[in-house]
Amino acid sequence: MVYSTAERVCLVEHYFRSGSYAAAKEALRNLNPLVNVPADSTLKRLVDRFRETGSVLDEKRSGRPSLTEEDITAVHGAALNSPKKSVRKISQQTDISKTSVHKIMRRIICLFPYKIRVQHSLNESDHEQRLLYCDWLINVCEENPDFCKTYFMSDEAWFHLSGYVNSQNNRYWAASNPHRFTESSLHPLKIGVWAVISGERIFHLFLRSRQ
Repeated sequence: MVYSTAERVCLVEHYFRSGSYAAAKEALRNLNPLVNVPADSTLKRLVDRFRETGSVLDEKRSGRPSLTEEDITAVHGAALNSPKKSVRKISQQTDISKTSVHKIMRRIICLFPYKIRVQHSLNESDHEQRLLYCDWLINVCEENPDFCKTYFMSDEAWFHLSGYVNSQNNRYWAASNPHRFTESSLHPLKIGVWAVISGERIFHLFLRSRQ
């Protein structure tokens, strides 16, 4: 229950006059018949606060400092200059709390931490070479329709016999950290599949294992 300043003054004033919580509550009922009287513990805290501070008002709470335009500009500039820099590093650089930096980046300037993918590097000449190869293969197949029967391509893949855990996709939801882990050997047993394929069929299939 939130009491007005006049109601708080009434409670404290009549308590010091009578020394009784009951008398203070009765005076409050006479002042405002519709108000709910406070519990003894609430009235005691009000009296103790008046004794300590000389006021019946609540102390001002500091709260969290609001974000300023300077904070937003500093974080935005740091993120643009170094897109790979972590929230912790930007927090240290700008002297702004990590929570505030994360809030600015996600909610205000709307940045998202995308994962970097690994792919084969391509040089400027690679595109031209690939087109030349495709043109050559088309011309050869037109001149010799049986060419694809003797043209072989190969590829390989490795399969983990003891199972494989992708840490990027594996999650465990719980109210607290269960400290779960998956054990894996230093040299797990795997099987490699190597296939040679022609225009007619899979010409050969080899299986081999290694540790």
